[in-house]
Amino acid sequence: MQSVKWLFFFAGTLILSLSLRKPDAPVGTGTTHHLPAVNTELNTELNIGLNTELKQLVSDDPASLNKTDESAIGKVNWLTLKQAEDSLRINPKPILIDLYTEWCGWCKVMDKKTYANKNVTEYLQRKFYAVKLDAETRKEINWKGKKYLFNAGYRTNDFSVYLTNGQLSYPTTVFIPSDNGDPQAIPGYLEPKDFELIVKFFGEGKFGKVPFEDYRKSFKATW
Repeated sequence: MQSVKWLFFFAGTLILSLSLRKPDAPVGTGTTHHLPAVNTELNTELNIGLNTELKQLVSDDPASLNKTDESAIGKVNWLTLKQAEDSLRINPKPILIDLYTEWCGWCKVMDKKTYANKNVTEYLQRKFYAVKLDAETRKEINWKGKKYLFNAGYRTNDFSVYLTNGQLSYPTTVFIPSDNGDPQAIPGYLEPKDFELIVKFFGEGKFGKVPFEDYRKSFKATW
């Protein structure tokens, strides 16, 4: 049993190291766009805490990742990217994008444990325009007057490269502030209690106004 725990621990460490690796410059037929700088301070702080808890969760009880709290089931009202962009013009709210792939096991876990949680779904309904996006879609994506195509070098859509600043990892939760600020990509699986900390940082308008570490110290979890 101890050896199994260590196996999961090292697997989690490998996943974390790969998710933080900056890939080579994109090549292939896809269009390229200027990639905005992400909030590196926020990502660093979140990765330290959240990935530590994730590795502990995996090592303690891998089977628990497939369990769903039946008493807390909700349903996210997922929008298309165009619907979110159109709605943004009428009623500005931040956008949350769940960036996933069809083969990503952790993405499916997050659907079961996080996006099915009624606290999560109710909060997203009030505070965000929520979009679920296949990172590897070969369909042309239009966003704010720009076209993004499938990038053969990255084997993903250029829009995903743009959202993550080239640091592709799945699942990734991307927040786009309501003031049209740069996308803020948070890589990795987030269970509801970790998700609450981050989603309220953006949902309550703290991003860009309060340092994340100060916010975390004063944050009171309710989920």
